Amino acid sequence: MKHRLRFGDGKIDFSLSHGAETLLPQEVQPLPDPEASIRKALENPIGSPPFSEVIRTKGSVAIVVNDETRVARTDIFLPILLDELNRMGVKDRQIFGLISNGTHRPMTREEIQKKVSPLACRRIRVYNHNSRRSPMVRAGKTSAGTDVAYNRRYFEADKVVITGCILYHFFAGYGGGRKAVFPGVAAYESIEQNHKMSMDPRASFGRLKGNPVDDDFQEAVAFRKPDFMLNTILDENKKIVGIAAGDYRKAHEEGCRDVDRLFGSPVPQAADLVIASCGGYPKDINLFQAHKTMENAVRITRKGGVVILLAECRDGIGPASFLTWLRRNGSAAEMEAKLREKFQFGGHKAFFLSRLTEKADVLLVSAIPEKSLRDLFVQPAAGMKEALNMAYDKVGPKPLTYILPQGGLVFPWVQSS
Repeated sequence: MKHRLRFGDGKIDFSLSHGAETLLPQEVQPLPDPEASIRKALENPIGSPPFSEVIRTKGSVAIVVNDETRVARTDIFLPILLDELNRMGVKDRQIFGLISNGTHRPMTREEIQKKVSPLACRRIRVYNHNSRRSPMVRAGKTSAGTDVAYNRRYFEADKVVITGCILYHFFAGYGGGRKAVFPGVAAYESIEQNHKMSMDPRASFGRLKGNPVDDDFQEAVAFRKPDFMLNTILDENKKIVGIAAGDYRKAHEEGCRDVDRLFGSPVPQAADLVIASCGGYPKDINLFQAHKTMENAVRITRKGGVVILLAECRDGIGPASFLTWLRRNGSAAEMEAKLREKFQFGGHKAFFLSRLTEKADVLLVSAIPEKSLRDLFVQPAAGMKEALNMAYDKVGPKPLTYILPQGGLVFPWVQSS
């Protein structure tokens, strides 16, 4: 049977001589008129007065938007937000965009234009947040001990609108919502202190209640609460299928329930082989981001099984600290011991990745040169033909197989677990 999976901006075709179950999101039609639906959500929000009442101001308005590693369809909703603000009497010169890069690299001007639309770029100023270099304001300390500092532009804006996309996150439970603020526009040291809680087993996919990472997020965001939230839910084709707008907590929680309904995918038993794509660019921008798909794939793979991961990784491995930890800090157990003694951002992702490969072999089909992947726990494959031959050598010619075309979107789990 022939299959086609996304890889960067393109696709990879391959054939299987045996059966395979493809795990897809629930079938749902994209919103027929997303612009009209966005305007309706702004005037009929969840847990909040209408946008036109909440954001009315004579001062500055910050609109926080996703960075290059996330898609939310900012190009669709940002011009609408600007038009609504103008209609309320807020001029373009009062408004600015702030890219919630977190610890990720700053976006280029070309990337920003594509992300927020050329029209929006002509109308308002758009700034990169840099967690190490942007001027910061100390906001306070959480009960878990996180010293919270925020980008000065965010902290001092008269009104703040946060935007983003709700999807699963491997230790924060879900993306979107509060993550635009923390870690989105927070200081590097603040993010590092929070992310040490990712080592806690309660920090996991699809969990908010009792998740120490999210508890700390919420306390941190409360030091400078956003005034309004607009989040989208996207299908595998990056079409808008849902909108959550209003109070940044209540609307986000309702959006998370929609994500569970659309993207949860239980399976009856663990597979011998899982073939997974991140869903293409930007979810496979680098190995650091592709790891999220790896988590989903390994979760439904039996111990001793194989995962074939299709991830272009046009930006390579990821942050330097992630690469250093992968290369120089030994086994998963050794990494865990070092991180519990002294946590370092990037090390946590290296630990999680190394831990996965103790359960299953991970064969990586990517654009990263083979020599650059030495000693990084994953096994490089030159293409799908080579990857399948390597897999069959390990699990036999007719393995129980699942295919994850959207490994960063769908949340699969084995029902017995």
